[in-house]
Amino acid sequence: MRGEMPSKIDGPLEPYTVADAWEWWRKAAVAWDAELAKGNQPSETLVRHAFATASGVLRAYCRPANWVEKNGPSESLPIQLAHLIANQIDYIVAGQLPEPIRQLTQSRGRPEPGPQENTDKGIAVAYIRAAREGLIDDARPVKTVEEEFGAHERTVLRWLQRLPWVTPRDFYPNASDAEHGQRLSEGMRKAGARHREAGRTAPAISRRAGKRKADKGRGDKGA
Repeated sequence: MRGEMPSKIDGPLEPYTVADAWEWWRKAAVAWDAELAKGNQPSETLVRHAFATASGVLRAYCRPANWVEKNGPSESLPIQLAHLIANQIDYIVAGQLPEPIRQLTQSRGRPEPGPQENTDKGIAVAYIRAAREGLIDDARPVKTVEEEFGAHERTVLRWLQRLPWVTPRDFYPNASDAEHGQRLSEGMRKAGARHREAGRTAPAISRRAGKRKADKGRGDKGA
């Protein structure tokens, strides 16, 4: 068991095992049931964490490291969690939004990065590490990622620091050695295009920050 339950699970690339993430989800579920037993609704923080840890179980199950055996995964998906997720999906198919999900979607503030954005950052990190390992012919991979993603150098270096476990083979694991570098290069450029289209580039972020500052200034003058 790897340590205590994390305060936050950021996305699809964490190096947790199924057993790790399952234990964290189980603790969140116990806390959830305890609140209900007291007659309280689980807080938004608890609801968010419960769903994040459930996602962590599924992501750990899907990681290439869990599928090294030809006969199936090294760790199986817990049936209890599969049943719970199936119920949530059935509610949505029936046109009903489960209350916990409704609670999260109605929360205020700037949305956190979604799974696609986190995956795209992971592809960027994998590309840089592949270049440094000689799998891709690029002497300046950080600069390449900067240009493709429209990001500052310090931002790209922060991704590298925050994703130390990401390896080139976390993406396109079934590609042959001969084509893996090409697939990773193409994937990185597509990820960069999505990043720019989502308005996550450095200039776009600066423009939004300037607009918020200007709006606040106008509000202060009108007070």
